[in-house]
Amino acid sequence: MDESCALAVSFEWMALGRSLKEASTDSRKRFCLCLLVLGLSLLGQYDGDDANKILSLNEEDLLGIFMEIGSLEDLKGFEENEAHHCIALMRTLLKAVEDEEDMDMSGCGFDQHYSAQQNHTICGAVIDVYGTGSIDDVDEQRMREALSNSSVQNGQPVTITEIVNLLTVCKKVLEQDWVFL
Repeated sequence: MDESCALAVSFEWMALGRSLKEASTDSRKRFCLCLLVLGLSLLGQYDGDDANKILSLNEEDLLGIFMEIGSLEDLKGFEENEAHHCIALMRTLLKAVEDEEDMDMSGCGFDQHYSAQQNHTICGAVIDVYGTGSIDDVDEQRMREALSNSSVQNGQPVTITEIVNLLTVCKKVLEQDWVFL
C-alpha cells in the first residue's frame, strides 16, 4: 500500500473509531458481541485455547483495535481495496447494530465483489482470528454458552433470542444481497 493510500485508510480508520466512540453503550456492546460471533464462527469452535483467547477480549480490548493507529499496521497486509472494504465491513456492522431495520449501506464503500466467506475472513482478521468456519454452521446453544462466559458479557447470560439477533445482523453484514439506490 503506498503512502497516500495508507493516509486515506488511516483517516477512514480514525473516523470509524470516532463513530464507535460516539455510538450508544448498547450499540458498542452489540458490535463487540458480533465481533466475537464472527470470530468464533470462523474458528468453528466455542472452547479451546483459540476460542478462549477471543472470549477473554473485553469491550475495551475490542474497541481499542479501532481507537489506536498502531492497529492500522495489521491492515497493511491488505491490498488497498481490501483495506477500504475491511473498514466498510466494520462501518456496516456498526450501522447494523445501531438500527437493524434500516440497514442502508450506501456510502459505506462496501465492495460487492467479495463473497460472504471472504467478508467473514476479513472480519476475523480484524480481531486476529483465522479459520474456515461458516456463520451458517453456528450451534446457537453453544454460542450462547460461550458468549455468556465472555469478558464482554462480564458474567451476564445471553439469551437464545439475542444469539439469533446477533447472527442475523452478522449474516446481513457478510452477505451481499443489498440493493443500492
